[in-house]
Amino acid sequence: MPSSSSKPNPGRRAKFSASATRRSGGTAPTDLRAAVTEGLLLYDYFEPISSFFLTHDERVWLRDAVTPEDYEALWIVVGSDGEPEFRVQAPTGIAFGAALGDRVWATGRTEMDVPFIVQYELRAPGTCR
Repeated sequence: MPSSSSKPNPGRRAKFSASATRRSGGTAPTDLRAAVTEGLLLYDYFEPISSFFLTHDERVWLRDAVTPEDYEALWIVVGSDGEPEFRVQAPTGIAFGAALGDRVWATGRTEMDVPFIVQYELRAPGTCR
């Protein structure tokens, strides 16, 4: 039966690593968890947009980085004056790529993984035929 001293002891290893660091002239933090947390690359903010494209009619389409529930993406369309004009939600599996006036072109894939291009006509809510 192995003795209890032969079992791995993570705390013992951490102490050994700290003592080895001190012997080599380095300084070991007393609170290892705090030291690891401080060393992590944690963002103070999240990106406001994940992508964008420009149109010939001087609009900028900005894809919101936060995806709405049940949709592929939320796009915010900014006019040439810098003011938001409208928002468009892309259906799941559809990626917008170009727009002009009240038309937007997008790509997607079928259930058989066949790529396709689709064109949508943009209409104000409540004005669909």
